[in-house]
Amino acid sequence: MTKKYLIISSLVLAFIAEAFLILIIYFNPYKIAPMIPTELQSWLSAGLNLLSALSLLYAYMAIKKQEKQKHKKFIHLALCFSALFLINYILYHMSIGHVKFTNQDFRVLYLFILATHLICSMISLPLIFMTYTLGIFNYLKEHKKIAKITFCLWEYVSVTGVMVVLMLKFLNS
Repeated sequence: MTKKYLIISSLVLAFIAEAFLILIIYFNPYKIAPMIPTELQSWLSAGLNLLSALSLLYAYMAIKKQEKQKHKKFIHLALCFSALFLINYILYHMSIGHVKFTNQDFRVLYLFILATHLICSMISLPLIFMTYTLGIFNYLKEHKKIAKITFCLWEYVSVTGVMVVLMLKFLNS
């Protein structure tokens, strides 16, 4: 497969996934019963985001040491944790809808973190697909170029995902 075909295919797949996520989370009029207690579900989201952030950090450290196999393992773990997070996130929002942050003292900070988290997640998903595809098909020069940006965005999204849950749990009054 050509590099151009791989890039276009991964971008199309990412944009389809994003459209599906937006449709399911924000425009789905149907609610489902929670499969697990929603309190646990939000902590599960935070935990999966934390595991993704840690996996990414270990993948970064491994590639800096030229440990390619270890790097691949940690990237696969990060992808797995992020995919599980997305599944949990969709199920959570399909069961409870939107959560309001009512603490006026921290509302601006919360909304800033949430907005940047959402924007970066929309940007990072196509980059993740593209970076992963280029790496898997051994286009390492191109992979390395965009991996730096992808890592920063993906790490930011994972860490701020944890922050959003913590703010909702401990500052939302």
